[in-house]
Amino acid sequence: MSPFCYPNHHCKAFVATFTFQTQTLNLKTSPPSLPNNFTHLQPPGSGGLAGSANSSSPSTFDSDYTLGKELGSGAYAVVYECTSKATGRKAAVKVVERSKLTVEDDQALKEEVAILRNMKHDHIVQLFDFYQDKQKYYLVLEICLGGELFDRIVEKKSYNEKEARDLVRILFDALHYCHMASVVHRDLKPENLLLEDGRDDANIKLADFGFAQRINTPNSLTTQCGTPG
Repeated sequence: MSPFCYPNHHCKAFVATFTFQTQTLNLKTSPPSLPNNFTHLQPPGSGGLAGSANSSSPSTFDSDYTLGKELGSGAYAVVYECTSKATGRKAAVKVVERSKLTVEDDQALKEEVAILRNMKHDHIVQLFDFYQDKQKYYLVLEICLGGELFDRIVEKKSYNEKEARDLVRILFDALHYCHMASVVHRDLKPENLLLEDGRDDANIKLADFGFAQRINTPNSLTTQCGTPG
């Protein structure tokens, strides 16, 4: 976990978040699982960027979107800007090379999609569409032009008390929503908190549900998880 550049009393609020994240949940609601044979998924009621997933011929990412500039990359995925051909709205697409995934990684990605398709919150990055072909997965996500909170912290050097309070309140609200849906994020860090734009230092969105899990039974959070610091 990367160190925060907040004063100590602000940092304690974030520590409380990580502590709360590890508590055992005993919640009853659980989102439906993702079918194993899907090719194009548009979350129900999302008002996604592309056409309906119920069309007779499944659409593809290339038929629905125009690929733009690269925004970032990881071990097995590259994130690009993209634009809906139907609406002109911009989004971010996470393109994952299937050949680089282990069986466990593949299952985890599908679990991430299954969780995100049910997350409808102003401060959680929304999944608009999901596509797959023989080589790649495509996760079309809400774009956040403000970048990572970590970069903003480094740029600002420190947050004043009001900014830190507003930011933490938004984060707690998003986490409460997840926990009420029996979902735990398990990888909270400034790099996974994205700023909606470059003007507001506190308007964050929770992103990257790659480690997230749905909790269906009590006392099930026993595995160490997250990003080593």
